[in-house]
Amino acid sequence: MDALRLEIDAHVITQLGDELITDPGQALLELVKNSYDADASYCHVTIVPGHKETFSLPPITEETGADAEGNTALQKAKTKAQDNTPTAQLHRKIDTIGSIRVEDDGSGMDLETVKRGWLTISLSPKRAFKEAGKVTEIHKRTPLGDKGLGRIGTLKLGSIIVIETHTNDTDPGLRVVFSWDDCKSGVTLGRVPIVVDDNLPPRTKGTVLTIYGLKDLSFWTSTDRVKKLGQQMSTLLSPFKPFSDFDVTLKCGSYCNIEEVGDYLNIAKGQYEVIWLREKTPAKKPEQESYLFQVNGRMKTSLFKGKDAGSFDKYVSKDNGKSFLKFLTSYKRTKPFNLKASEKEWFVEFESKKKDQDLAEFIDLNTCADPGPFLGEIYDLDFTDDNASTLEQPEFLKDHVGVFVYRDNFRIRMGDDWLGLGMGQTQGRSYYGLRPGNALGWIAISAAENQQLIEKSDREGFVDNRARRGFELLARKFRMQINDTIAECRRAYVKYITECQNKEADEAPDYGSDDARRVLNRGASVAEDLVGSLDDQSEIAAELNSALKGFDAAIKSKNMVALGKALPKLNSIATRAASRARKATKLKETVRMLPHAAKTLGEYMDSERSEFAELYATAALGLSAESLSHEIADVVESLTNSLADIKNLAQARGWINTKLSEYIRNAQNSGGDVATRVRFLDPMLRKSRAIREKIDVATLLRDFKRHKISVCEEKKIKFQINESTKDLELRANRGRIIQVLDNLFRNSQYWLTHSPKSTTDRIFTIDVKPPHLIVYDNGPGVDDVIAARIFDAFVSGKPPGEGHGLGLFISRQLLSAEKSEIALLPEINQFGRRYKFRIDLAGALSK
Repeated sequence: MDALRLEIDAHVITQLGDELITDPGQALLELVKNSYDADASYCHVTIVPGHKETFSLPPITEETGADAEGNTALQKAKTKAQDNTPTAQLHRKIDTIGSIRVEDDGSGMDLETVKRGWLTISLSPKRAFKEAGKVTEIHKRTPLGDKGLGRIGTLKLGSIIVIETHTNDTDPGLRVVFSWDDCKSGVTLGRVPIVVDDNLPPRTKGTVLTIYGLKDLSFWTSTDRVKKLGQQMSTLLSPFKPFSDFDVTLKCGSYCNIEEVGDYLNIAKGQYEVIWLREKTPAKKPEQESYLFQVNGRMKTSLFKGKDAGSFDKYVSKDNGKSFLKFLTSYKRTKPFNLKASEKEWFVEFESKKKDQDLAEFIDLNTCADPGPFLGEIYDLDFTDDNASTLEQPEFLKDHVGVFVYRDNFRIRMGDDWLGLGMGQTQGRSYYGLRPGNALGWIAISAAENQQLIEKSDREGFVDNRARRGFELLARKFRMQINDTIAECRRAYVKYITECQNKEADEAPDYGSDDARRVLNRGASVAEDLVGSLDDQSEIAAELNSALKGFDAAIKSKNMVALGKALPKLNSIATRAASRARKATKLKETVRMLPHAAKTLGEYMDSERSEFAELYATAALGLSAESLSHEIADVVESLTNSLADIKNLAQARGWINTKLSEYIRNAQNSGGDVATRVRFLDPMLRKSRAIREKIDVATLLRDFKRHKISVCEEKKIKFQINESTKDLELRANRGRIIQVLDNLFRNSQYWLTHSPKSTTDRIFTIDVKPPHLIVYDNGPGVDDVIAARIFDAFVSGKPPGEGHGLGLFISRQLLSAEKSEIALLPEINQFGRRYKFRIDLAGALSK
């Protein structure tokens, strides 16, 4: 019986080519990468859509496949090419139109390299070369390709492949010809004929790959499409930091312009840089090596101008921004960003360095891993506001904005808005931040130092692993830090303009929305009073006219009696008129204040509007949770009853045993735990919010601790309450107090479980110091950058997707409803950060 062996239908190659390579641009890029990996100093791509060529290829026969001795198609094709039998002369003539020539001066290929590198699909000698840490001889490059699939990209381009390659300048070269069209259904891969000539005349070392019989000729003959191909190559090859030792050209009739973006970046309003690396110190153990995450940024004054150009010119431009800069660097909310004056065309700059404890959420290696060092830049090229309307957006930037990832200057496609820039248009926390249509930037990685970032076979992003998750977390942290800095600086600008306008209006610097509302109310009241008093204005005028006539007659007749009666009447009318004049003056003063008050309220509403959508979404989620809590209670009750029925039936039938009893008991305990957690929510639900009751705080805290005991055991958190000898009793809504404690505990739980491995004990503590509760943990503490605004909506130190940044904001609102307050105390922990929250319950004390 003949031995069986696996065969591959050649059509699978066509399927792979269609699925793995996105478009002609990506296919060309793979060929350019091959030249780069071959240690070439240049790669010249020449496209001739009208080129005609005729080829003579052997027929597809059984003999063209591998034989019983294991001779490959290459070996057999070479033998057949030297054979003079009539069968060897039965060649097919194939006419082709169009060609793409890819030429380099790289290391070239010998027969074995062609066999392994081109004719054995998915076999890549580069893989072992890279894993061994080797680099190329001349330019010291780590190869980019390691999948052995890039060559299939030529399927997107044409049908016949001709490889002419020389390994040196003196010896004969090698010529290999085959047709992708022969890879069709019904033909096994080993039967695809290959023509080989190993006596090619000597020439300069390197490789010339030519693709004949171009597919979709209309694409290559369209001027517009070829122009777009040049634009596409301008992003597939890094336009930010071009190669210093590798020249790439693209010619189709004339040379396509592979652009660099340097000329466009001078219109940027902001420039931001990131560096990530692991600092290796010989004296440290591997687990103690330090991480460094550094973000630098520079901004121009035009970033702040916005739509109110008049205010900008009046309060910023008049002194070249000196007063505004002084305000910006001293304002409590922007001070933690370490802003300082910049040079040349830039207005202000900042630098942020985070190490170890500051990167607690990254150092939790259970969720992500070090992707290897990288650096990047993002430029804010805002063309959307009124001030940029005079700028004509370059054609290149209309289709090529975003943040691109490059490995050794070759782009890895990450998908649309992979960095989440569009979140700024839907979330309050990023209202002023970068947007996908106006950000242009890059993040650079390398083949040598980022090997754990493994590209997918189709080159569309990275394979999902811990290194990829670590990379994306850090990249999004970069985006968040940019957005936070921009947002706070823009809000500081609004604050600065408001203070300038307050000063000009003779108002206090901290004049705000509450003051403006009082002005508007006072204006309405004064106006209403004056309008009421004006109703008898015609009566006063008639009386005044009558009194003046009587007074004039008395004077003329020298009638002293009549004069004596007229004077008191005139005095009375004058008093009433003076009273109305005073009201009019008061109204005039109030009216003068109204425009400023209205403007203040308008700006307040504008700044708050961006947060409403997210608050509405969170409220909707809360209502859904409330509804779900009722449903869960019913489901748990039904489940518990069913488990009891199962247990009774098993006992009655004699099926019960130790294991079954254990399973039923575990299920009942789990159901009971769910029911307990649902009951814990009851005081927080809408129906209970209006109820105020007498609360013994010590008892409430013990109940709260019992509710969290299972979580604490699972997360290895020690929950300690330091009670006071003095009683603390409240008259308050139990649900509000519980929700505040729950928000604080959840924050502590997150940071304690995302702390570095060096933290041995995880401790959550509540100190009872009537009328205060002091809540803290021994985690990393509050980042200085957000400490001044920790109670604002959408402020969070957590990475994207880990929280809304609403917990402490809501806690403040809940306590306010109980005439209580929450504050972040100035005390610092071992990491130099503030970490204690004080809940002041004085306003809720039981009377």
